[in-house]
Amino acid sequence: MDADIISFESLLAAQEAAKWSLWTMIGGWVSGLATTVACFIALRSTNSWREQEKYKRIISLKESIFSYKSTLYYVPSDLKPSPEFKDIAFQLQDALDAIHKQCLLLGYDEMPNNEIWKAFLELFELHSELLQGNIKANVLVGATSRLSLLVKTKQ
Repeated sequence: MDADIISFESLLAAQEAAKWSLWTMIGGWVSGLATTVACFIALRSTNSWREQEKYKRIISLKESIFSYKSTLYYVPSDLKPSPEFKDIAFQLQDALDAIHKQCLLLGYDEMPNNEIWKAFLELFELHSELLQGNIKANVLVGATSRLSLLVKTKQ
């Protein structure tokens, strides 16, 4: 083979390699751009999911407050610590625990100046007073209504 033919073939091979590397570079850029777009979409989806979870927890808190308030209507006006009222006392305690759980999951306990947390603590104190027989159940109905009004379900 002649040296000129070898040089010419080498030149053609180099040109072909340059074309392949150009297309490889373009593919890399397109892939990187697609990955960046996918990351932004994933981030947006995660934020949307987080808001939906918070909304579900707020709805659960409202349901727990409603359950507690509904249970209060079955409390006798003269509730005294006695064995005959233990079932209703356990139901009330379970309902209050459900409210407390949702408040903790929403992080209200980490915000001491939060109005919802303050209203829950007030309800907790009144609940203790009720179980000791010091107050009537209708006082707790008002505190429960106040707590329910503070919880906003709008997104």
